[in-house]
Amino acid sequence: MGCDCFEEPWSCRTILSVNELRVLLIAADPLARAALAGMLDGECEIVGREDGSAEWHTIVDLHDPDVILCDVGWQGSLDVPDVRELGIPVVALVGDDEMAETVWQSGVQGIIGRSATQQQIIQTLQTVTHNLIVYDPNLLTNPIAPAFNFELVEPLTERELEVLTLMAQGLTNRAIGFELDISDHTVKFHVNSLLTKLNAQSRTEAAVRATRLGLLTV
Repeated sequence: MGCDCFEEPWSCRTILSVNELRVLLIAADPLARAALAGMLDGECEIVGREDGSAEWHTIVDLHDPDVILCDVGWQGSLDVPDVRELGIPVVALVGDDEMAETVWQSGVQGIIGRSATQQQIIQTLQTVTHNLIVYDPNLLTNPIAPAFNFELVEPLTERELEVLTLMAQGLTNRAIGFELDISDHTVKFHVNSLLTKLNAQSRTEAAVRATRLGLLTV
């Protein structure tokens, strides 16, 4: 399996080594959960194993993972909700391209096959926490434009686009102000305006929404 990737601006994430990754496993099949736990044992820290029946926000708050690995199953037995609001990357193991297209609409950051090797899964988990999206091109043909039912009620100004671009690169308000030769107070004003226009609760969510809308190139 060959995988492609492109940048997704999770600017607030810390780059972690494999052994530091806190992974939450979600799979409807208990055998799948056990198999994934065995595969990752000693490589990552498994902070929880869930069947996906509870609200994902609830189990994320409970386990506080860095990344979620979910096994959708060969027949799509796991229902993946919209994960854009979770604030952490999600990697999905899927059975075929039709399933991959469906799961991609939920906003996951990784799409790989259920037959992926241990090394491929671990590399994918680490990669998505490094501000990248990973997908198997044999499963996903159009990764840059998933369904995203959101439109700006007011267009961004030229200055807001400049701030957004630097914000997505992980720059602090002070660094953005230095780059654009404006005060920290002015940067904060533009950031707040961006959050409002993008209906986002954080800088990370704003950058992700902007990417989905095509406001940020990847």
